[in-house]
Amino acid sequence: MKILVTGSAGFIGHALSERLLERGDEVIGIDNLNDYYDVELKKARLARLSCHDNFTNFEVDLEDAAAIASIFSKQSPQRVVNLAAQARVRYSLENPQAYVSANLEGCPHNKVEHLVYTSSSSVYGSSTALPFSVHGNVDHPVSLYAASKKANKLFTHTYSHLFAVPTTGLRFFTVYGP
Repeated sequence: MKILVTGSAGFIGHALSERLLERGDEVIGIDNLNDYYDVELKKARLARLSCHDNFTNFEVDLEDAAAIASIFSKQSPQRVVNLAAQARVRYSLENPQAYVSANLEGCPHNKVEHLVYTSSSSVYGSSTALPFSVHGNVDHPVSLYAASKKANKLFTHTYSHLFAVPTTGLRFFTVYGP
């Protein structure tokens, strides 16, 4: 299987890419290596992935529509896992545009078999209904980060409907590990 992973140098993207490569898949990574997190750490992760013959990485920002279109055209991925996003709730107060740009540019309009995208527990916002549920109301975000994740879900739902591409959303809570 040929799988495009955006955010391939990130914590989750790197771990997923490693597992896919171990499974025998071909992985096309995209990461802009922004400096919100340690760039040297991201480069080290990519170096570990680059040891695999089935890994190709592109240092590209998802906002570069021409570069993304070229990657899709030349690489023809069967599936896409969109993990690229500007991280952290607090930073959204300092630089809100980073969230709108990164989180809404999830996937160009190309025919893929399946699109997996990320969301966040932050979408629950001011909800007091516990336990949280995928069926719960997420219409009251309390940060721009959460609002961008909600918008991404709406964008992806519409994309799926218009282009008949199945989608799966992953709503992460606090993610940590080695």
